[in-house]
Amino acid sequence: MSCPDPDRPQHGILLRELHHRVDKGIASAIDLVSAAVIRADGAEAKAALSDVVELLHGHAELHRALAMPEGDVLNDAATYIRRLGCAMRQSFLDRMGIRLTLTTESLPLQPERCGRLGLIVHDLIVNAAKHAYFDARSGEIKVKLSRIGSVANCVVLDNGSRPARALGREFEISNDLAKGLGGRIEHGFAAEFTSVVVSFHLSERERQASWSMAARRMRRPRRLKTNAPVTPGSGAGLPDQIERPAAMRADPDSLRARPNERGHAEHGPGCPGQSPVTLSPYGRAMNPRYSNLSKIGRTERLLRPLGGLALALVAAALGGCDDRAASPSARAAVVRTEIVQPRDRQSSLTLTGEVQARFRADLSFRVSGRVLARYVDVGTHVKAGEVLAILDPAEQEADVDAATAAVLAAESQLRVAKATFDRQTALIASGFTTRTAYDQAQEGLRTTEGALEAARAQLGTAKDVLGYTALRAEADGVVTARSVETGQVVQAAQPVFSLAQDGDRDVVFDVYESIFLGAADRSSVSLVLISDATVTAGGQVREVSPAVDARSATIRVKVAIKDPPAAMTLGSAVAGTVRVKTEPQIALPWRALMAAGTSPAVWTVDPATRTASLKPVTVGGYEAGEVLIKAGLDPGERVVVDGGKLLSVGQPVTYEGDRS
Repeated sequence: MSCPDPDRPQHGILLRELHHRVDKGIASAIDLVSAAVIRADGAEAKAALSDVVELLHGHAELHRALAMPEGDVLNDAATYIRRLGCAMRQSFLDRMGIRLTLTTESLPLQPERCGRLGLIVHDLIVNAAKHAYFDARSGEIKVKLSRIGSVANCVVLDNGSRPARALGREFEISNDLAKGLGGRIEHGFAAEFTSVVVSFHLSERERQASWSMAARRMRRPRRLKTNAPVTPGSGAGLPDQIERPAAMRADPDSLRARPNERGHAEHGPGCPGQSPVTLSPYGRAMNPRYSNLSKIGRTERLLRPLGGLALALVAAALGGCDDRAASPSARAAVVRTEIVQPRDRQSSLTLTGEVQARFRADLSFRVSGRVLARYVDVGTHVKAGEVLAILDPAEQEADVDAATAAVLAAESQLRVAKATFDRQTALIASGFTTRTAYDQAQEGLRTTEGALEAARAQLGTAKDVLGYTALRAEADGVVTARSVETGQVVQAAQPVFSLAQDGDRDVVFDVYESIFLGAADRSSVSLVLISDATVTAGGQVREVSPAVDARSATIRVKVAIKDPPAAMTLGSAVAGTVRVKTEPQIALPWRALMAAGTSPAVWTVDPATRTASLKPVTVGGYEAGEVLIKAGLDPGERVVVDGGKLLSVGQPVTYEGDRS
């Protein structure tokens, strides 16, 4: 048993004191800048300082939203994250032109864990806004908070890309905070999106609170009921008071919280100025403006004797009926039953995917120009170094000619400078020239030598650029896309071809998230070509996307094909099958499945009393003609498989024709 940390309350006090001091510092800065706005003379200065004041207000609101929740009561993380998102939008996201979208589910968390999650979300959004490269796209950041069983997931997704060198110490704080939650952080990067997934397990208290909230959402509203029964001849034709259901009762707190609404007062029931809520005889609330209490009272007094007389006549008529009319309810119902026994069932999951190349590259020209010729089309198999298209080389050839002429001129100048230097060398040895003339000749020689080297380098660059006018395949593969035509003017780095390289092949599946919750064996996948069932191959899961696609609500899974057959070409439709681990389950006909409220249930028969009872069960899956029961039934129980539509709890049954 671990001892409580004696420094934990002191840490909380220090955090609150630090939060208070930062809040006061921001408030002081706002006051100083506001005073500077008043003293400023120019309109531009006033506008700039006012913008600073507004920015400080936004950061103050963000600082308050990041405050750690106090107390020991569970906090709704969805509300906390939404409030934090609104503060971040007002603080800096709107100024940066970045759109923030929040999708949250109610998730009760302990105060400290809720604050840690808020710090992680704040850190991830700030990193996305600072380091993501949105290029010409409008920036967008999406945050999704959800719960799957006892695991909470928070996904932060943006539509920007970031280079690999920017991933060093960017997530250190978030990783430390996630470890404090007992969870982890996973990243996913592509050309046009970046995703970060925070996953952690809920504590026992948080799980119980989540399940209670889910149960309350599924609970149905109660029906109206009267306080006292009305008996025939009692003279009470209408009840004096009708009780409201829980969903319709007036809450004193809600009445005090809405003093401006018509028919509610601040002082509570019976206070001056309060308009009472009037119910119609059918349980509906009447508008106080159109209700007349004195008229209602007189109407009820007139209707009471008539109501009592009517109920007395009905009771007499029912009393004169033959008692044998109630006998059919006690008659035994004939049903078909079977004794259930669990059996080990080996099931499988089959999905359809598409064959794609593991390595795909977008090819583009390295210079701008007009396309002179195109030699390949979609579906063409090319070799490494093969020319795919060429640009008009007139401009580049002119650059090569100019660079060649510059080299020739530099070589001529070098010859003159060398001759001058040789002459000055001979003269200075005889004493017929000055040292200054000799130094100038030597400097001229070195200058012309450098000019010649520069001219030769420019000639090499011009020749390289001339070679860039021909687009060549970088590896063996198949052209899968083309976006260029002859005569079109293209810019440098504009994609014109997509090349799927030969070699390894993958089958790409879009898998629903619920499949990962099962016990599927992902180590081995059986692949079958849909167009030809005789073409088969084995595979293994190679990559699972860390984020859920927002449009299709699926996860991208890539399966590596072991020794891909030649018939499995690019774009072929392939069926992938994975085996589900064997587990004991009870199989019943679908006719045996009933419902108890909102939960599945089946009718069982007590062998001692031969009476029916409705028993809730847990469904493990559905198959053709059968439903698999995962929990709720014991081996050897007798279950009604046919004839349970008209049964009631406690009704006697006979089960001739038992299938067992």
